[in-house]
This record gives sequence, structure tokens and C-alpha cells, in this order.
Amino acid sequence: MKIKNTIILILLVCLTTACKKDLQIEHHDVVFTEEISTKQTSANITLLFDIHAAEIINAVDVYYWIEGQNNVKKESMSFLGQTASINLQSLSPDVTYCVQYAIMPTYLQCEANSHISKFTTINHALPNVQTLYATDITPISASLVGSVTDNDAYQITERGFYCGLSINSEIGRQQILCGSGEGNFIATANNLRAGAIYYFYSYAISRNGIAYGDTLTFKTLDK
Repeated sequence: MKIKNTIILILLVCLTTACKKDLQIEHHDVVFTEEISTKQTSANITLLFDIHAAEIINAVDVYYWIEGQNNVKKESMSFLGQTASINLQSLSPDVTYCVQYAIMPTYLQCEANSHISKFTTINHALPNVQTLYATDITPISASLVGSVTDNDAYQITERGFYCGLSINSEIGRQQILCGSGEGNFIATANNLRAGAIYYFYSYAISRNGIAYGDTLTFKTLDK
């Protein structure tokens, strides 16, 4: 899930460290774009500031809490150039969180606070997929073995492997379908090059999305 919106942040200054009072400072606006991507128990937040704002910012923190509760947590965001980012961990699934950003301008002695925005973590877990091993390797083929279980007991509608000569490139990579459902599964990769190293990984699709296993390698036999 992603939330993108441009937020106008009116810089505010606190009167004392004990009791924060919001005051507008010289009608100064800081414009930034907020992007939040969520998983079941984590959220990645990125703020992109305009050039003028980036020049006057010293640090950025994020305060976050479960909507309707008062247990506020604070984390420091990584700020570089025009971008501030952080990955929030150990969140609760299917829960709405409130977030507020605290910016420390270079010319102020205390934080300036943004408006509050919200995000919701993903409800369900993806399938648990494992890439197990390759066997029955010949100069032109290999049998690939994987395993999948569905954490939420929803049907696995598709499973299989990707296999190719490069760990990253999709060029020359073949997709091998291997039915549906939970449990171990095996598929044969054909038309391979003799004496070559191949990279392969398993995948599975359920109602909640697609999940991938680790990438493993095997080498075909020489002719």
C-alpha cells in the first residue's frame, strides 16, 4: 500500500521544552512529498523535500502511534540531501498508525511539527516459500525442488520456479509452472547450456500476493 501526497508544513516552534506551544515562524512553508509503503509488520517512509527546504533542515524525526492510543514512539529518520527515510519495524498487522514528522531547522532550537498522516499495515501474511535444491542434473536439464505453506490457509493458486544464467537479469530467464496447492513441488528446467552455472528460485501466489524463496545455484554437466 502506498500513500503519496504533497504536504505543506508550517514550521512551528515550542515556547519551552516542558510545554510545547505551536507558533508560526515568519509564514515559512516547507514543501515535501510523503511516500509510505507497508507490509504486515513494517512500514517504509520516505520524505522528499524541495531544494529550499533541504537547505534549512538539520534533522528529521518521526513520531508514530496506533490510532486511538497514546503510546507514542519516536525514531530518527536518515536524512541525506533532499530525502529523509526510515523503516519502522515490529508493527502490528492490520492496524492503522498515525505519523507526525518533527523537523529541526538549522535556525531554530527546537522541533517544528508537521500535520498528522496515517497508514495501515497489511492484513495477511504471504505464503512461506522455500527453494530447496536442484537434482538429476544433466548437460541440458535439471530438476528443481521447492516447498510452500500458506500461513493464512488460503489456496495457493500458482507455484513454480524462475531459472536463468544471471542472478538479476530477466533476459534468458525461464519461468517453470508447477501446479498449485501447498507442500513440496518439483519441476524440470530444460534446454539448458552444458557446463553453465544457473540461478533459480521458487515462487508461490495466493490471494494475499506473491512470495519468493531464496536464490540457489547449480551447474549443468559438461557434454
